[in-house]
Amino acid sequence: MPSPARIDPLALAGDLLMKAEADLAKARVETRASLDALAGEVETRYAALHVPGGGLVSRSDRRNRRGRHKRDARGGNALGIALIGAAGLALAAPAGAATFIRLPPLDPDTGCRLDQPLAAHTLVLVDATDRFEARHVCRLRAALQQERDRLARFGRLTIIRIDASDPREPRRLVSLCDPGDGNSVNALIANTGEAQRRWERGFTVPVDDAIAAAGRAGGGASSPIVEALATAASEPDFGPEIAARRLVLASDLLEHHPGGFRLFLPNADFAGFKASADGLRGDLALRGIDVRIIPIDREDQAERQHDAIARFWVPLLAEAGAASVTFDATPAAPAITSPVPPASE
Repeated sequence: MPSPARIDPLALAGDLLMKAEADLAKARVETRASLDALAGEVETRYAALHVPGGGLVSRSDRRNRRGRHKRDARGGNALGIALIGAAGLALAAPAGAATFIRLPPLDPDTGCRLDQPLAAHTLVLVDATDRFEARHVCRLRAALQQERDRLARFGRLTIIRIDASDPREPRRLVSLCDPGDGNSVNALIANTGEAQRRWERGFTVPVDDAIAAAGRAGGGASSPIVEALATAASEPDFGPEIAARRLVLASDLLEHHPGGFRLFLPNADFAGFKASADGLRGDLALRGIDVRIIPIDREDQAERQHDAIARFWVPLLAEAGAASVTFDATPAAPAITSPVPPASE
């Protein structure tokens, strides 16, 4: 199994601290210029308090002017102290930001947070046991990019493929958490350009590579789709403790076991599958999971695929307890949303 791309949290922390230090140096220069301007202003105002020339001034005028001088000096000192204090805070702010910037601890293999439980996980299962035409690949790529882009920050995306060579052993192509792009970080304390580059390098590129690999399909002797679906749904990092779980299946939906149950046969339905030797030996547990089906339409099998949805997949997903189900539209059929009622307790 190929190892997913690594995310380097130490490098990210170093980038953030370097930006904070640059901001600190800039703030110091700007504050020093402001203090110089302030000193000039205070000196000008103080000079204006003195009487120009050597003319005679009455005793009462001198007393009044001395009082004004003292009050103005006290006011100028207070103003200067306040401005200097504000300047000190301005200088300290970037340093404080640099001190308190702390990235959450991340798993080096998946980029998922280690200090919090996983909050969202989208698991994609691609049935590659039969051929994909160019239009199928385009539709699959667009749908999986939608799933990638709808993830919240630090949500996890896993893509698994059912290979024609060994359909009972689904292959994990990628499993990564989304670290967030440049728009998801605070531009005041983080380098948005570096965050964008890290998001692309550590998440979107490996995910897009996996999407391309998922679309490489070939003809197989069997299509045990339900078994692969049950295997994927029972992944240890896809459990009910995760608040938002989403399962996406891209398939032609034609369950097929050589010499056994086949949706190609007339009157084949979910009840017949459960009674057959190919039926699941365990439960397909989808309670609390939102399910999206991306049908890979076959022009020569359009009627069988329509029957398969109505007589096999809808009752199967209802019994499994899926929270909601959406079938994407195909050239031969419109989209269907949430066709299954809530499963009984």
